[in-house]
Amino acid sequence: MRVKTRSIPGDLTGKVDGLVLYRNKHSNKLFARKPGVFVDHPGQKPFKNAQQAIYVLQPSGAFKQNLRDYLIAYNSLPDNEGREAHAWNNLYNKLMFAMQRQLGIPLATLTHQMITDLNLPCRRVKAAVEAGLLPLVKGYERFGDEM
Repeated sequence: MRVKTRSIPGDLTGKVDGLVLYRNKHSNKLFARKPGVFVDHPGQKPFKNAQQAIYVLQPSGAFKQNLRDYLIAYNSLPDNEGREAHAWNNLYNKLMFAMQRQLGIPLATLTHQMITDLNLPCRRVKAAVEAGLLPLVKGYERFGDEM
């Protein structure tokens, strides 16, 4: 919920009256939400294992920079208005989970060796766009650095 401040100082963030106030650094708007309650469910453990496995791969700095550059073009797409990605790791997660859905490769067991042996499209941002894992943006051909 977006907050209209009348008596709350504009730079206030934190917990107030059972709400969490925070400012979005990209839009510079103040938001309020109820604090989340963690509920353990059966899907939590596989998701956690997949997340840990894809970050153990430690993408290279050039690959991360390609994702940062792709992010600018991705956020300018009309389909993404109001749903922008804020960091390279948002796109990295999107890429990896799309690959899992499309190719049926479990992320929890993914290794660098598997990526190179099977020539998976997550190896380069350019290959991921061409495989349909990420949306097509103008100038995607220049994102050819390896993971």
